[in-house]
Amino acid sequence: MDGLLNGTGAGRLAVRDLAGKGRGVVALTPFRAGELIDSAPVLVLPADERRIAERTRISNYWFYWQDGGEDDWTAAIALGPVSLCNHSQAPNASFAADTDAGRIDLVALRDIEAGEEVTFDYGCELWFDVRD
Repeated sequence: MDGLLNGTGAGRLAVRDLAGKGRGVVALTPFRAGELIDSAPVLVLPADERRIAERTRISNYWFYWQDGGEDDWTAAIALGPVSLCNHSQAPNASFAADTDAGRIDLVALRDIEAGEEVTFDYGCELWFDVRD
């Protein structure tokens, strides 16, 4: 799979199959440290819908959104490439959830060169073996 993306990162990001990792996001142009890579609107899943969705593959792509206590927290699906970025323990990007605006911003932590995979630290207990 090799797809160019629409939205904030249009023409600057692509989804690619990465050996040993599955799909991931690759920079097509350089990004400088602190630069906004992408800004994605989100689809928020209320706790009752999240509990249903957690039995599906969609749970591999959501972000923790708002705390409602015990099992009443909400999740969000980013409608952009940020949801396809792979985890890294030495990431080159970070994400920031803006719950008021209903979006997730992806920002470069360091300079990222064209052709380089864009990764961030998922910041949670991982359900897979890390392949940095």
